Amino acid sequence: SYHALPHPSLDLMFTAGDDAFPRPVVPYTPADSGHCAEYVACGETVRLAREGYRRLDRAVLDTEVLYHVPSRDGYCERWKEDNGQLGEGPAMREGGGIDAYLERSAPRGPTATGHVGHLMKIGMADNLYEFT
Repeated sequence: SYHALPHPSLDLMFTAGDDAFPRPVVPYTPADSGHCAEYVACGETVRLAREGYRRLDRAVLDTEVLYHVPSRDGYCERWKEDNGQLGEGPAMREGGGIDAYLERSAPRGPTATGHVGHLMKIGMADNLYEFT
């Protein structure tokens, strides 16, 4: 989903100094931390994102990312091709059918965590973002 922020309250954080291309600063939670494990949706989001990139080491909230639109759109299209519009792919891989899958607290579409995993896999994550 998109979130429109009123301009006067917009206060984004970017890298500074020697960076030729200032990158947005993105907070994350270590994927294997107790904080993520205690929050079911975090663990499930990481688990599903690791289907695309096994070495994913962080969870990122969808609302904490200033998206690089072309890479986000490309990732979302790829996710839908691999998983279906409603997540039919994970539902079929996990068994129980789409209805059982949609009833759980699992994410129902592409996530920021999955997007970051995809960017890490293709070597673009640290070029686009500063993770902290």
